[in-house]
Amino acid sequence: MSYFLIIGVFYYLAVSVLAAPGSATFTKLNLHIEAQTDNQTIYHGYTAHRFTIHHSGTGKRSVSFKLPSSSYAEDHSLNSVTRSFTVLPGTREVTILQPPLTFGYLNDEVLIECNGQERYLEMGLSNKLGEHKNTGWQRARIVLLSRKIDKPALESALSRVSPGRHSSHGRHGSHANPHVVFHTSDRVTSKWGTNWLDYSAYDMLILYEEEWNQANKDTRSAIQRWVRTGGHLVVIGDKETNPPTLSNGFNREFFIGFGLVDHFQSLSNESRNSILKLLKADTPQNNQKAIPMIGDLNEAVEIIHDEHHWHGGNNRDFNSFFPVVDGVRTPVRLVIGLLTLFVLIAGPINLYLLNRKDVRAWFLWTLPVISLLTSALVFVVSIFSEGVTPRVRTESVTILNQKEQEAATLGGIGVYAPIAPGRLDFSGNSEVTPLIDSGKRDTGSGRSVSWTDGGEQIFTGKWASSRVPTHFAIRKSEHTEKRIEIDWENGTPKIINSLGAPLSQLTLRSARGDFFTATDILPGEKVTLRPNTAGIPQRSTINEFANTLLESSAQKEWEYLSIGLMPESTYWAVIDRGSPFLENPLAHRKTKDTTLSHVIGVLTPEEMTP
Repeated sequence: MSYFLIIGVFYYLAVSVLAAPGSATFTKLNLHIEAQTDNQTIYHGYTAHRFTIHHSGTGKRSVSFKLPSSSYAEDHSLNSVTRSFTVLPGTREVTILQPPLTFGYLNDEVLIECNGQERYLEMGLSNKLGEHKNTGWQRARIVLLSRKIDKPALESALSRVSPGRHSSHGRHGSHANPHVVFHTSDRVTSKWGTNWLDYSAYDMLILYEEEWNQANKDTRSAIQRWVRTGGHLVVIGDKETNPPTLSNGFNREFFIGFGLVDHFQSLSNESRNSILKLLKADTPQNNQKAIPMIGDLNEAVEIIHDEHHWHGGNNRDFNSFFPVVDGVRTPVRLVIGLLTLFVLIAGPINLYLLNRKDVRAWFLWTLPVISLLTSALVFVVSIFSEGVTPRVRTESVTILNQKEQEAATLGGIGVYAPIAPGRLDFSGNSEVTPLIDSGKRDTGSGRSVSWTDGGEQIFTGKWASSRVPTHFAIRKSEHTEKRIEIDWENGTPKIINSLGAPLSQLTLRSARGDFFTATDILPGEKVTLRPNTAGIPQRSTINEFANTLLESSAQKEWEYLSIGLMPESTYWAVIDRGSPFLENPLAHRKTKDTTLSHVIGVLTPEEMTP
């Protein structure tokens, strides 16, 4: 035993004296930290920065990371991401998630702090996000492959069906992108991430069924949540029995939330070509969709992020598509009137009065005083013309699976503040994509993100500038116990509103296809639904109905949708006061809120029918 102890001591001393690039050592604290980096480019979603912490001492250690250690401001950039971890003796891998915004003039050093000591971990991160356009619009689809998937065979099949490459102009100049890029994971599935945001940068994930079974429960849950937000999972395997948590027998094609699961018996030439068709690699003009989002914001991305500005995108901004403030403007006429009055008072009138009193020398101090008072008056008028209360607009569509107790939400958030808020709070289950116009100068600066011990995201700095509307696209996937409780009595449903928000309207379609409805239901209220014969039944899936609401929500077209579009065994709740599934990032302050939330509830078997 002493022999191995001596070898271990020499090894540890060698590591302590000369830490390799991508590593840092706290000798006295018995800590050694290594970065797990890669240079695979992504075009949307969160970047997962992974580190391995070796704690060979005793007791707990609080280790704090700052990524990068320092940065320089750049338009539409992120200054830093910080997070702290409490580690016990042993080896632990930790992940720090970077929202979809590039670091400014990247410094690849990571600052690590423990017990008042600091170390700089060189080559600790890479700026994987390809450019400022952070929604994936007009960019390659990124596909994550497990270690056992034959990447060269897929790339060979891609070269046969893809019509070629298209030019694009990113932050680093003109370059060419294929329509599909395959990334192979360097880890076995049992070591894959357990947070759905770890997969948010990918458009498709391909693995073998045995690898799915080898993944731990938390990893499988994370992948399912990613699928629910619009991800596409492809599983290869020929077993007759498949993971029931995925698809009740794993049919050829199965929708989960906003996403899709496909199953192929084997990875043959035929199945490879089918996968490429699913990626629309052979039809590039139809392969440029951004991440799924509310209809108006999706249209805004297509126009504003269109690199060729085919639709005149330079003349429009996100607020013109998704208005968070409308009709509130600086009182230009009043301000011009005040400035005209200032010119008259500070000039001719001031000189006339001073000349009459024979104190013309006073002009040297009366002019600055009048100027200061006028400036203060203009500032007060400008501010109080619209008040100091921020405005927040949220719109979302949620698919709530009451059996699985899982909710997937796609939405948009707009923020407008007369005085810039220094902080925005977001859930740790939310993918927060700031929507930017990279063709315009950035009015914000000093953006940073801090992850709390509870896993929440705190955005600090000028994410929202004074008097400038700011927009975010949100994807969220979470476990929830919120629900509509349904009890059938003599063929009539009685419900209890346990969603935590007042419902402006609720429509239920039973397994038999009958429609029932009610309006103005308070939280916790028990209501008997009345039959509704207005709906003309049509064939529709939950996914199709949800996408219809996504496209029509912001334009108010949803008010004209027939309830007949609803699938059987579901309910549709409309909420216009507070959102139960999409957070208000300024909830810690008084705000003027505009809310629209659609909830599509998937009933449990016992709730489906009388």
